[in-house]
Formats: sequence, structure tokens, C-alpha cells
Amino acid sequence: MRNLILASIVLTACCAGVQATSSLNGSTVTAAILYPTSTTVTLSQNVLVQPPFPEVNCPGGQAGGGICGAFGLPAQVTIQNLSITFTQQGSGPYTSAPYNGLGFFGLNFGDGSTLI
Repeated sequence: MRNLILASIVLTACCAGVQATSSLNGSTVTAAILYPTSTTVTLSQNVLVQPPFPEVNCPGGQAGGGICGAFGLPAQVTIQNLSITFTQQGSGPYTSAPYNGLGFFGLNFGDGSTLI
């Protein structure tokens, strides 16, 4: 009986750890402008995922450094938990190309999970 109780305590102690939760919080993500193809990085910047949000706040007029150099209108990128949100105020002309968009790289969810 004593061995059973001891085994139960050891099993409980080893398996009662805190489970990892998927989140981008606390990691560094690379935000990139992909243009004119989906594999060509035109502008990029590393973003530490933590408050205050949004992490990337572009004033418009291609000002602000990093990926902000691609936006003629004010734009924001917010990365929080498992969400990446891009917003841009207004609408404007976009340069025609086979690809013109955003890419996010180095997504570390903190629990070993990956995107396929």
C-alpha cells in the first residue's frame, strides 16, 4: 500500500505541471512587405509582441520606418495572442504586381506548435 501511495504522489507531481498555452505574446515576429512577388521582401521589421497595442503604428505618407514605408495612408498592425490584424484608414491606390501584400515570419507560439 505504501508503494502505491508513493507512486501516486510521484505521478501526480510529474503530471500536474502547467500546460503550455499557444500564444504569440512575448515573441518577436517579423512583419514584411512582399512585393512584387510573394517571395520578395521589400521592407521588413521585427515586432516584439507585447502591450501597448498596436505594435506597428504607421502615420501614412510612407513615413515611420520599417514596413510603414509602404503605406501612403495611416495603418496599424496588432499582434496579440493568436491574432494578427492589419487595418488601414481609407482606401488608396495600390501598385499592380503579381503579388503585393504582407507576410509574417518567425511565428513562435511558445508551446512548440507550428503552422503548416
